[in-house]
Amino acid sequence: MTSASASLQVNVGVVNDGEQEVTVTPTVLIGEQQVSLAKTTLLAGDQTVITTKVELAGPHVWTPEDPYMYPVTFQLEGDQLVKQLGVKTVEYQKDGFYLNGQRYELHGICYHQDFAGVGIAQTKEMLDYKLRLFKEAGINTLRSAHHFASPDLMDACDQHGILLMNENRLLETSPWRLDNLRRMVKLSRMHPSMAFWSLSNEELVGNTIPAGRMSHQVATIIRKLDPDHILVQAELLNPEGKVNEEYLQNIDVLGVNYPESPLMGSGAEVIHQQHPDLPMMSTENASYFTTRGNFKDDDTKGLLNSFGTLYSNLAPGKQKPGAPGTGGTATPKQVMEYVKDHPYMGGTFIWLGADCYGEPSPLGWPATTSSYGIMDICGFPKNDYYYYQAHWADQAKTYLHLDPTWNKELLEIDDQGNTAVRVYTNADQVHVWVNDHDYGIHDVVDNTVDLQVVYEPGVLKAEALSGGKVIDQATQVTASSPTKVEVTCLESGNEVDLYQLKAVDKQGNFVSCANNLLYVSAAGGQIWALANGNVIEQDDRRRDQVKLFNGLALAIVRKTSETRSELTVEMEDN
Repeated sequence: MTSASASLQVNVGVVNDGEQEVTVTPTVLIGEQQVSLAKTTLLAGDQTVITTKVELAGPHVWTPEDPYMYPVTFQLEGDQLVKQLGVKTVEYQKDGFYLNGQRYELHGICYHQDFAGVGIAQTKEMLDYKLRLFKEAGINTLRSAHHFASPDLMDACDQHGILLMNENRLLETSPWRLDNLRRMVKLSRMHPSMAFWSLSNEELVGNTIPAGRMSHQVATIIRKLDPDHILVQAELLNPEGKVNEEYLQNIDVLGVNYPESPLMGSGAEVIHQQHPDLPMMSTENASYFTTRGNFKDDDTKGLLNSFGTLYSNLAPGKQKPGAPGTGGTATPKQVMEYVKDHPYMGGTFIWLGADCYGEPSPLGWPATTSSYGIMDICGFPKNDYYYYQAHWADQAKTYLHLDPTWNKELLEIDDQGNTAVRVYTNADQVHVWVNDHDYGIHDVVDNTVDLQVVYEPGVLKAEALSGGKVIDQATQVTASSPTKVEVTCLESGNEVDLYQLKAVDKQGNFVSCANNLLYVSAAGGQIWALANGNVIEQDDRRRDQVKLFNGLALAIVRKTSETRSELTVEMEDN
């Protein structure tokens, strides 16, 4: 492919379900260009694939920044099929990933298929809502961990402009599993967003001779049905960096999970030194657990400090700062430093895009939801979401996010009355105040400013400066008791509407510590699910009431009319 033309191979499958011999001449319409395929005769019950080459002049390429798609219509006497075509090339070399011939850094997330209140029963609206938020954070790649991507998820990636790593979860070669693989490859291969196939994830038999034989079967099937996309193996490798040479022959890229983590040692670097021509990729990173809107630790309430918890995934109870596993597998800062220092790893895939059901580590029962996401299970952004946004989103815009909330109930305050303040921004400097107390101007390092201030109720304020001039500002305000619930429609479509429920006081300030009980009803629809992102919330999944969690809750309404549904919300006093 060049800027002048793109050479496309068109394969059209034709089946004669009739009882008579037929002769057909299929046609393909790509944009405004029509191509006739070879005239073909099929006996009754016969089938064939007709192949031709098409030259597309001046191709408008598909990229995450410009996800342009050509409408493609396959026509046959009395039948037609309409698809969307994205023109692009993907390649992975020893120095990283290339999109349309240009080196391209992957800003990826691992995506579990769960969503608040509905599990994996997700509609297009739910996917659009989450992928829109991912895009606003500058995320350009999604790994469907650990499941085959659904057709709706692939459509959403196509439309929003997010490259897809589609994952074959299990390195299994039973007949039924390989049949499922063939079916999913055929469903996936034409989607514009498709870039990678992950053969499996963290297999215990990885890098062994039996695993080599199984991965060979899986890779052979994918390459036969889909030769255009890159084959990856997502591995949790040993710190010694040992690999099986036969195993490596089946893949295009060796994916390594958590190469940035101190827990994993220098295994990935050892492999790179011993195999300098082997393409390598960071396929899973971070596993850093936090609680949305919370800035102190309390495992009895399922609360993990967003500035860095002292709970560990290796040992029970609070640990000393810096103890192995404290806060998670790696911090966001360690991830970004690793990406900068190891550009040949292609970028990153943050575990996790949004919290999911299961894997509640470091918490135990009654926690049933993970805390790894940069968004909670409702899709409400957590603190780290804004760290990645400041690094990855459109740098022509200014990003400024100030934490913590300024309600004392959610803060960690030391014996001297000090509490932590953190600012994420892509500006040069940040000026911070608490009420009239000036905490000075601070240079931004790693898109972050950290400082300690004396807590006092009122207003926490940060100004972003560029060239000494204020270009943006953000505040956190100490709120009084909640007096009402603001209802905001987050996404509306043909099937469901999604609503954010937000507690505010009489001045309109967000009450971030509100945990009031809400009574919810809908007109023009039925409440499908209510949720709040609390990882230890154990209820009977009622569809008429939900507690706020740190000031927010989510309502999912299944529509019964073409117009948008309407919510009625009543709040109980605490």
